[in-house]
Amino acid sequence: VVAAEQPWYWRRPTLTWVSANDAELVWETPDSELGAVRVRAGGKRWVVNESVAGKVHRVRLTDLNPSTVHVYHLRGRSVPGESSGAFRTLPAPGDDVPLRFVILGDSGNGRSVTRHLVARIGEFRPDVVLHVGDLAYERATRASLYAQFYDPIAELASSVPVWVVPG
Repeated sequence: VVAAEQPWYWRRPTLTWVSANDAELVWETPDSELGAVRVRAGGKRWVVNESVAGKVHRVRLTDLNPSTVHVYHLRGRSVPGESSGAFRTLPAPGDDVPLRFVILGDSGNGRSVTRHLVARIGEFRPDVVLHVGDLAYERATRASLYAQFYDPIAELASSVPVWVVPG
């Protein structure tokens, strides 16, 4: 199977939200199942289980400590062993800590320039990435969108929220 044809759920999950006290992870599996996330932070370990089975999994992690690195691992029947990552919660409101963010658009077609751009963004260690669009066109397919956008940014999106807006 060619990498562009592989479903993205065999890759990393996506961190869709992070704040000072909570975060959300989303991933897909080929079959309906219950998912779970094992989390480790500050010497504590815990598991958050889904209550409803499905192919699209959305797990909200709550009561997190601000400015803390959280290591996670997805659990489920069809979740591959490499489905883990880490993210840092944002500082508490009122903390005098700068927020590091990246705004980009028209990030390319998934080739070397795109991958170089994503690597540079990762070196900056942003708290949030805002993508202002120009990702898909009328003839785009799910597979082409994953190959051109998601595949190059998947590792970054497993640890930093990458929010895409129409543009």
